Amino acid sequence: EGEVLHTPPTRQPTQPAEGSTDGQKTSLVAVPWFSDPAAAPTKLDVSSAVLCRNTAPLISLAYQLIRAKIPCKVEGRSIGDGLKALAQRWKVSTVDALLKRLEAYAERERQKALAKGNETKAEEVGDRVATLQEICGACTSAGRHRVADVVAFIDDLFADGAENVVVLATYHRSKGRKWERVFLLEHASRCPSRAARKPWQREQENNLAYVAFTRAKQMLVFVG
Repeated sequence: EGEVLHTPPTRQPTQPAEGSTDGQKTSLVAVPWFSDPAAAPTKLDVSSAVLCRNTAPLISLAYQLIRAKIPCKVEGRSIGDGLKALAQRWKVSTVDALLKRLEAYAERERQKALAKGNETKAEEVGDRVATLQEICGACTSAGRHRVADVVAFIDDLFADGAENVVVLATYHRSKGRKWERVFLLEHASRCPSRAARKPWQREQENNLAYVAFTRAKQMLVFVG
C-alpha cells in the first residue's frame, strides 16, 4: 500500500544558513516544501504531479518552480487557450492596463453570475481571472510588461501530456492519469468548493476528491 503524508507549505529552518558566523545577525528564511532538504519524501521530480482543485494556485507554484529551476508544465492546453483569449479580450498592450481591465471584468461577471444564482460560474470566473493575474505578476517580476509577454508565457507554461517535467493539474484534468507521487495543494481549503451547496454539488465534489486521492501509485502528500 502507498503512503499518505502531510507537509506545511513552508518549513522554518532551525539552524542559520551555511556560512553564517557567530556574532552576526542571521535571518532564518522559510524553505518551500518542494525544496526542503530535510523533507526528502516531498522533493519533486519528474515522476511527480501536483494537483489542486483550482488553477490559480498551480500558476503561483509553477512560477516558484521555474525560479527554482525545476521543470514543470500545467496540464491543459485548452485552459491556456482560454487564458490567452481573456488576455487579448481588450485592445490594450501593457500588463498594467490589462490588470485594470481584469479587475473590472471580474467584478462585473461575478455579479452577473450571482444575480442568476449561479455561484459555480462566479467561482469559475474568479479562478480564471486570478490565474491570469498570477501570470501577469510572474511576467512583471521578470521585467516583461507587455500583453504579448503574457501570451508567450502562457504558451510556454501550458501543455497536454507533458513528459520529463513535474506536471501541475487541476483535479478535473488529472482524470485517467497516475503518477508515482502526487501532491494535493491546499486540498482542505478548496475541496469541496464553497460554491457546492446543493446535495448533488457536494456529491460531485466528493467524486472529484476521490479522483485526486487515487492518482498516486506510491505516495500521496497533502500540502497546506
